[in-house]
Amino acid sequence: MPILALENPWLKATFKTLGAELSSLVSITNNTEHIWQADPSIWNRHAPILFPIVGQVENNSYSFEGKDFKMSQHGFARDRQFKVESQTSDSIVFSLDSDEESSKIYPFQFSLFVMYTLITDKLEISYKVVNKDSKKIYFSIGAHPGLVCPFQENESFEDYILEFEKPETATRHFFAGGLLNGNIQEKYLENSQTIPLSYDLFKDDAIILEGLVSEYVDLKSTKSGKYLRFYFKDFPLLAFWTKPGMNADFICIEPWFGVADIKGRKENFSQKPFIQSLNIDDKFNCQYAIEIKS
Repeated sequence: MPILALENPWLKATFKTLGAELSSLVSITNNTEHIWQADPSIWNRHAPILFPIVGQVENNSYSFEGKDFKMSQHGFARDRQFKVESQTSDSIVFSLDSDEESSKIYPFQFSLFVMYTLITDKLEISYKVVNKDSKKIYFSIGAHPGLVCPFQENESFEDYILEFEKPETATRHFFAGGLLNGNIQEKYLENSQTIPLSYDLFKDDAIILEGLVSEYVDLKSTKSGKYLRFYFKDFPLLAFWTKPGMNADFICIEPWFGVADIKGRKENFSQKPFIQSLNIDDKFNCQYAIEIKS
């Protein structure tokens, strides 16, 4: 499996062509790894790209224009080989095009581009979706990076907090067996900025938040004060997750344009919650970034 790298005086990042996945992000100043190293006994991924769905569709199937299609959780992009479109000293661009295989489970023609750029102590990750079809296309897209937590061996997961840029009162969505529970939402944070981390927070799966006003959230040690800053401007949803019951040394911070189906409410694919659409020849762009402050 080809692995590529970018490096500057602050960071070294490596990537796999399979899924165009970020597989390592090392702070050169202290040789600290910040991306989960995919322990297969806990969670065997690093930072998968979620496309053309985020989460699950009910019974792993969905309908579009009267036809049924099968698709597994988070879509197929994370398990496809991407092409390397270009690489410079500080950036790399991957691409994935629709083909005969993808058309069997996703009836749209598209190009997906993933660009990684190092800018001093920050890694920017950009997604671009291009409609190559003769009709409007529908899709969701999201990120799922696993961030090492704690940063240092003498710390624990519970020594960390998530601290937003601004006071927040968000709406939390809940899962019901991997799908959204359409009957339960609640206010979350109530005009506060901080979520103290504990494994118990994730006993009912991910924390999914809508309506955030901040442009970034910090993953911060309360012992050392070192932190990682995660930028997610313009994403309508932000989720936090770690593997329940495993006491794993990572937390995922996940910006999403899309979400799982609402349980028991099987709708046409074009009506899924937070689904995105593109007219012929149109382009969709979004971006997030990880800035290392430790």
